[in-house]
Amino acid sequence: MFCLLMIPIVFCDIKYHKIPNKLLIVGVVSSWVSKFWEEGFIGLGMCLGCMIIPFLLLFPLFVMRMIGAGDIKLLCMIAFVMKPGQIIYLLLYACLIGGIWAIMKMIWNKSFIKRFLYLKNYVTRRVMIGEREKYFSKEEGYRDTISFALPIGLSYLLYLGGMY
Repeated sequence: MFCLLMIPIVFCDIKYHKIPNKLLIVGVVSSWVSKFWEEGFIGLGMCLGCMIIPFLLLFPLFVMRMIGAGDIKLLCMIAFVMKPGQIIYLLLYACLIGGIWAIMKMIWNKSFIKRFLYLKNYVTRRVMIGEREKYFSKEEGYRDTISFALPIGLSYLLYLGGMY
């Protein structure tokens, strides 16, 4: 159901570093309608509970600006049509794919050591000193960031293909 919708979502995230809310609303509303049609109010209620899982797990990363709000909303939209155990696999595969892409990008940009030192310093300042600095700032640019919608979309394709 979301395959066609994922194409413009991934495109917008890669090109503009933002996922349009209009696309996410279309996905959520269409999944609500189909879930209600298939399972009624009980299925709808259970699926609303499933939408909360990605939000709860990823909100701390959003607060630190390590993940965008659109990525969390996209995961919530997809989670609506999944079972709780499948959502965990969706997140794990998306993180695995995203991690591989991030490492490849750091190697390509020759920024591997710089990024790990930045992460080490950030964690030190955040945990040891208690600084509330955000991980990503737009002043640094998007050179060393990844658009997480692509790993999310690929993880969803693995789900559709019966991988989990």
